[in-house]
Amino acid sequence: MAILSEIVEETQPQHQQPIESKKEKKASSSPVPNAGNGLDLGNYSWGQTLQEVTITIPVPQGTRSKQITCEIKKKSLKLEIKGSPTIIEGELYGSVKVGESFWNLEDQRIVSILLTKLDDKTNWWKSLMKGGPEIDVQKVEPEPSKMSDLDSETRSAVEKMMFDQRQKQRGLPTSAEIEQQEILKKFDMSKMNTAPGASPAVEIRPPSLGDLEATRAGEKPRVVVLGSGWAGCRLMKGIDTSIYDVVCVSPRNYMVFTPLLASTCVGTLEFRSVSEHVARIQPAISTEPGSYFFLSRCKGMDAKNHVVNCESVTDGQTTLEPWKFNIAYDKLVIALGAEATTFGIHGVKEHAVFLREVHHAQQIRRKLLLNLMLSDIPGTTEQEKSRLLHCVVVGGGPTGVEFSGELSDFIMKDVRKRHAHVKDYIRVTLIESGVRLVRGIVKDVEPHKIILDNGTEVPYGLLVWSTGVGPSSLVKSLDLPKSPGGRIGIDEWLRVPNMPDVFAIGDCSGFVESTGKQVLPALAQKGKGISMAGFVSWFIWRSAYLTRVTMNITENSKQAIIK
Repeated sequence: MAILSEIVEETQPQHQQPIESKKEKKASSSPVPNAGNGLDLGNYSWGQTLQEVTITIPVPQGTRSKQITCEIKKKSLKLEIKGSPTIIEGELYGSVKVGESFWNLEDQRIVSILLTKLDDKTNWWKSLMKGGPEIDVQKVEPEPSKMSDLDSETRSAVEKMMFDQRQKQRGLPTSAEIEQQEILKKFDMSKMNTAPGASPAVEIRPPSLGDLEATRAGEKPRVVVLGSGWAGCRLMKGIDTSIYDVVCVSPRNYMVFTPLLASTCVGTLEFRSVSEHVARIQPAISTEPGSYFFLSRCKGMDAKNHVVNCESVTDGQTTLEPWKFNIAYDKLVIALGAEATTFGIHGVKEHAVFLREVHHAQQIRRKLLLNLMLSDIPGTTEQEKSRLLHCVVVGGGPTGVEFSGELSDFIMKDVRKRHAHVKDYIRVTLIESGVRLVRGIVKDVEPHKIILDNGTEVPYGLLVWSTGVGPSSLVKSLDLPKSPGGRIGIDEWLRVPNMPDVFAIGDCSGFVESTGKQVLPALAQKGKGISMAGFVSWFIWRSAYLTRVTMNITENSKQAIIK
């Protein structure tokens, strides 16, 4: 038996060695993964984690987003640049979540694509595209598995998941449930709307959320900010959250960089480039226990009791009913902004498009593209083509002039190339009460034409209204001192007179009284120093804004989502 064992031990390696050599030879023929667990190819490189695949494609300097066509589907990917051969096209190695995958143009020279894996997230992709070069997955460096190897943020998330798992096994509340219970402790549930004779536990509709009660002794004072515009976000960014708790109430959870909205209408900039989430402006509202953001509207206030009345934002349909609740404040800052003025002209709200929000710019872009498509349909009359492709801008202020300029540039550089059949029909008209391209005052607005005060009828396919702003209906309804223009009255310290702990900032405010001290003028006409106009002033103005946007894109490029 001993002799037989020796023979077996000697013969086994001789039979196994050829098989192992073939495996090693096959593995060695596969390229070694790059640092990102992917592969560097001739015109692009890719990498991966167990959850995501990232692709980096260098493109010619100066490439614009509208020149790029990127089609991300569940099992396929296509990327091409206008005027150049297709860079990527074919079936992906695995399936991806289309809704969580996106692409981004960085510095006009690099296209980054992020694909979120759909299927089994425990396997590595051997290649990006089926039939493409495959990597040796045995040489892929696995993701960190030791807690000590993780960064503090990731380690905190993992520890939280482990804690939640232990709590579930014991039948105890998870961390999210504990946090929710802590928040609910601050709400006065005794003030819930109840039916007559019913117990407090029985709700009636519309539901009413409990109130956020006043701060107690020893707690940080609460600053409530109404609005997420320029003034409100700048204030929140500068607040010392070690001293104050911040509560923001706004119907939108982001700030809009309004001067560049006109550029998004024609694709010069993407919509994500002109907005910033409030949690990035003031992280405390999503991390500190006493600071919150409520996607709600202010419906009124009780200055005597230091309370703001709020109502949650709904989906605009009957599927959700608004939740009503009150927020007690120690300091209240009203930064509700302003709304476009229509001067009571009939039909403006129904037929014109304003340019104050991101959804306005999206609506303008859709309308432009739709009219271009409709005008090219066979059988469309010459008169109808002229109407569809006539863009009318009412208002000769900065927004109106900037949008007209962007639109003209879009017509000259893009429409004339891509829609040659209708290039001679499209035109832009700027209407202003002063001396502009067309002199006149709009008297009435109808679905397909506007009527001026002299009786002239101007047909249009797209009507953009940019005649300035004024106080909103909410600002008008608040029982607060008002300035001559109907805005909330303030002194030189931005305080609302006779309203303790109430401040107003931004477009919703105006000076109502003077203490004899010099205050900052509302307009730039009082500016002293170098005065300039024309191309030089435009270049300086434009450079300042684009510099800030470029910095914003660079910082958030990995988190940007193209919709």
